[in-house]
Amino acid sequence: MTICLFSETLDLIILSDVNLLSNLNYGSPVGISDHVTLSAQLQLFCNLQGKKTVHTKFYTDYAVLNHDISNIDWETLLSLASVNDNWIIFKEHLVQLVDKNTVKQTVTRSTKKPWISKKLLLMVCKKRALWKRFKNSRSDTDYAAPRAYSNPLSVEINAAKKTYEHRTC
Repeated sequence: MTICLFSETLDLIILSDVNLLSNLNYGSPVGISDHVTLSAQLQLFCNLQGKKTVHTKFYTDYAVLNHDISNIDWETLLSLASVNDNWIIFKEHLVQLVDKNTVKQTVTRSTKKPWISKKLLLMVCKKRALWKRFKNSRSDTDYAAPRAYSNPLSVEINAAKKTYEHRTC
């Protein structure tokens, strides 16, 4: 988008999208300068992403579900004359039993460092626990443990990061 105020003065505004700028106004020069002031409204669109990705998993205990289904007296329950009524009763009982024997688990994962796996996270927790033990005891043997664990952990984290970067590029 290029706007010329006077024939000898060129004010150039470079935008990737013309619709990002609106209400462009020319103001008076500052002091004795020959450059005019520009005022405009810049419209920015922020794509707010959550810090975590969420997945929901459902786990059904089929052994208990089969046991509960076998304990129902289906002959007396489905003794109605209409097939549609029997189907509705069967479906309601089945859905109720499946809901009763299904556990919902929500898994969250940070998007800040997606290369950190569960294994690496457990290793970091172990290193922190070793360091905490040293901080409480202040002994040389307790100091050696987190130091010896830290270098292989750094190698693992760097390898995971490199693998992630190669996989995404």
